[in-house]
Amino acid sequence: MLTAARDDPFRDWPTDDFAGRIRTLLGVDIASVATADANGHFHMAAHHGAATDAYRRLTITPGAGLGGLVAKLARPVRLTDYATSTMITADYRETVRAEGMRGLVCVPVSIHEGRSLLLYAGNRQPDSVGDRTIGQLEGLAIAAHEQLAADARTRRAVQAERHRIAAELHDTVAQVLFAIAIGADAATGEDEDPSERLARIAELAGAGRSELRHTLRDLATGRLQAIEEGSLEWSLRDIACRLTEQTGVSVDWIMRDVPNRVIPERRLLVMDTLREGLRNAAKHARTNLVLATVRGPDPLSLVLQMHAETTPTLTEFPEGSGLYLLRMRAEAIGGRLTVEAHPDGAHSVVVQRLTLPAGDR
Repeated sequence: MLTAARDDPFRDWPTDDFAGRIRTLLGVDIASVATADANGHFHMAAHHGAATDAYRRLTITPGAGLGGLVAKLARPVRLTDYATSTMITADYRETVRAEGMRGLVCVPVSIHEGRSLLLYAGNRQPDSVGDRTIGQLEGLAIAAHEQLAADARTRRAVQAERHRIAAELHDTVAQVLFAIAIGADAATGEDEDPSERLARIAELAGAGRSELRHTLRDLATGRLQAIEEGSLEWSLRDIACRLTEQTGVSVDWIMRDVPNRVIPERRLLVMDTLREGLRNAAKHARTNLVLATVRGPDPLSLVLQMHAETTPTLTEFPEGSGLYLLRMRAEAIGGRLTVEAHPDGAHSVVVQRLTLPAGDR
């Protein structure tokens, strides 16, 4: 019996088209497709050539009739005459007789954990389904198996992408709320006017909203990458490539002893730090080139170097900004994020450095 993957396998599957394909290719009077529910009952899902409503709406209980026998044996079964066969129970004999079907073959396609598909091909004359018809129907069963397996893989990929997007949004929203909460706590001094507190909280919310807008835009355009895909080096290069397409900022890499396996919390922080650095370069850098140095494994560090038009004041990160949120995340796991500016003639060199502590990666 053929085996494929289970994941709501019959949702959106074109059973009616497949039944028509069976009837056309095999040249039989009636072709049907029955799908199983979670309890092992089969429901006639599609027909071509059937004339009676009772047959079209037939539900097959486990072990009953031809379909029940095929599901139990997990192999094709051919009946030369359904009306007189002693191989099957008589549960549906009257329904099949009213339809006028005599010679009949049924082939199973197993999906997983008891979920199955049954393909039927029949004629209204006895002893009219030969070996060639059985072989053709088995070939179509293989096609059904492959199509359902491919559909299941696609659905799993879509579901994984939805989970990834949910995780990205959760992380971003959590950062925004965290920054607002910190700002609200800091604005509770007795000497501060309430209107100033509200203005400060509004400022934090605005900065956080800007960061969330960046993430939503990247999600909408498919720019964010799944954490699980590829090594850390692969993921960083992929992020840089995608942001280069968006912003025009290019990256010159230095990679030394970068570990392939990094625990998700730290891996995501490194990736987000690179994103934020390249976005800042697009906004403020004098040139469209960033030097990125990644070293590991203990400690793991990411250093971004870019040229700015002026020498900024970097003693404190604005609360609620992207760098502020990244710094708080780094400190929460024992790391450090700094930004330094060094004069370079009329301009300056800005260095953004993330260092994560030794230990489990």
